[in-house]
Amino acid sequence: MKLVTRADGSKQIFDRRKVINTCLKMGLNKREAENISLMVEEECYNGISTGEILKKIFTLAEQYREGFKHRLDLKFAISLLPPKPEFESFTRLLLQSQGFNTSPGGVFKGKCVEHEIDGVLSREDITYLLEVKHHLNHHAYTGLDVCLVAYSTFNDLNAAFFEGISKIYFQKVLIVCNTKFSAHAKKYAACKGIELIGWKTPENKGLEELIREKKLYPVTVLNSLSRLERKILLKAGFLTLKQIINQDIDELKKKVKINELRLRKIRSEAEKVFTIY
Repeated sequence: MKLVTRADGSKQIFDRRKVINTCLKMGLNKREAENISLMVEEECYNGISTGEILKKIFTLAEQYREGFKHRLDLKFAISLLPPKPEFESFTRLLLQSQGFNTSPGGVFKGKCVEHEIDGVLSREDITYLLEVKHHLNHHAYTGLDVCLVAYSTFNDLNAAFFEGISKIYFQKVLIVCNTKFSAHAKKYAACKGIELIGWKTPENKGLEELIREKKLYPVTVLNSLSRLERKILLKAGFLTLKQIINQDIDELKKKVKINELRLRKIRSEAEKVFTIY
């Protein structure tokens, strides 16, 4: 029996089915996933970290799809998006793909104090207060404190509506983050009717599933990009691979201050990564 060390330091028994599921979510077929899981199991040692297992999966996956040579782990790639405004813009883009009408946030008057919120959403005649939380450490948890602050803001803004101070009445709170929510955060959210979108939350409809469903992979998933290239592309408004692929190279050259030869290589790599999903 081999034990695997998780990011939080806890141990769990190695489960080949988890490797298979990871491979399938990455775009590999069942046969390829089975083969990789067997090779990973053979190479594993007692106490191996989940991060090391993921690296092995990526290395082995390159044998089946060239695109894996050019991509980073999705969860890590999302952590490379700057919190403001890039991750917030990426979040709005993702929510728009789910049928939400989105408006940027700003400072809104509450009954007691002013509040800065990350956005106003609407869908099916329901208005949502949007709270966006981004962690640079993709292993960090989004905790109870985020839910407490968001719900307190929600109550004060609605109190302002009933006092005639504000014209917006919020019916729900939606919190979006790039990591997992803590157990306390999920319990409080369920009690107060707060909707959560994070890594593996809600089940089978979490952040990673929404991204895969609409193929809205962040440009930061490309592993060959330098820090400067990432910054240039993001500042020019290229948040996703799809935006780069759909842009004519001549238009790309006008918008991005990166030489043409390098731009063509970036675009080619984006296409190869996009096709593996």
